[in-house]
Order: sequence, then C-alpha cells, then structure tokens
Amino acid sequence: MTRILVLGCSGSGKTTLATNLAEQLQLPYINLDEHYWRRGWTPTPMAEWKSISNQLADEDSWIMDGSYGSTLDYRLQRCDCIIYLDYSTWTCLTRVLRRTARHLGRTRPHMTDGCPERFDIHFLHYVLTYRIARRQNHLARIKKQQGSKAVYIVSSSAQLTAVEKQLGTNQKRPPEKGSLR
Repeated sequence: MTRILVLGCSGSGKTTLATNLAEQLQLPYINLDEHYWRRGWTPTPMAEWKSISNQLADEDSWIMDGSYGSTLDYRLQRCDCIIYLDYSTWTCLTRVLRRTARHLGRTRPHMTDGCPERFDIHFLHYVLTYRIARRQNHLARIKKQQGSKAVYIVSSSAQLTAVEKQLGTNQKRPPEKGSLR
C-alpha cells in the first residue's frame, strides 16, 4: 500500500496515527490542515482548495491525514487503504481540549504557521456534532470503496494495534485511557 488515507473526527488521533505510519512505512506524510489553513486561520478558497487537494492526492505515495468532506471523494478514489478512526464524541472532545490546553497560543506541529492554537467554540461545536452531522455520510462514502481497497474502521486501541500490525508496523501504544496520547 502506497496511498493511505486516515479519516475521522478532530481529536480522533489522525495526525498521531498518520505520522507514526509515515515514519514506520517510510511514506511521505501529508497533513491537509497545513494545506487548507492560511495565516490567521483563513481557509483556502474552495476552488483553489479542490485543486490543491487533488494535486496532493495525485502524488504516487503518501499517508494523508484529514477528512475535509468537500474533497473526500477524489482522495477516496486515489487511495489504496482507508483507516477511519471512529472514536466516541467524548474521546474526541477530551483529546481536542487537552491538545488546545497543551498548545494554547502556539502553533502546534503539523499546522500552518500563523495559526496558533485557540479556544474556538465553533470548532468545539463541530467536534460535538460530528457523529450526528458527518459520521454517517463519511462511512457511506467509505463503504462504497470496500472491495476495491483495504478499509479499516477503528474504534479501540486494540483494533488500532491490530491494524498497525497488519500494515507492517510495530508501533507501541500506551494503555487506553480515553486517549491515544
């Protein structure tokens, strides 16, 4: 597998998993947040974003981290493996709040310079409503890919460890306490 797409709600552990896989499998890592957000948390205009996302997906090999529903279908076509991190709202919210507290006021790794971590009520609302508003749509789009590529739906650390083992990595994880990190 040379094009692995890691999807899920914010706080599900996409970046942690994708960076670990990229290192273990020696594949280029692409974090879509770094390409979508501009300084000051300004989003890339949609037409330009679709072009950028498609160009990234057209690369020969990658591990790509980010859901971005507006460009998901093309990335689903291009990948040969999909890993969907399907953790509870509580787990994702806890992780987002922990990440926000840890990086507050600073730009976290794998984020565009000039986008310091902040407490953002709209973002927290996104995390709180992800399972209701977006999850089913993402899973339905992923399900259309089953049979033509490897698809993993992960909802526990044990499942994640099994997926990593199957992909040929040997990543050690801490015991699960509502968080991958």
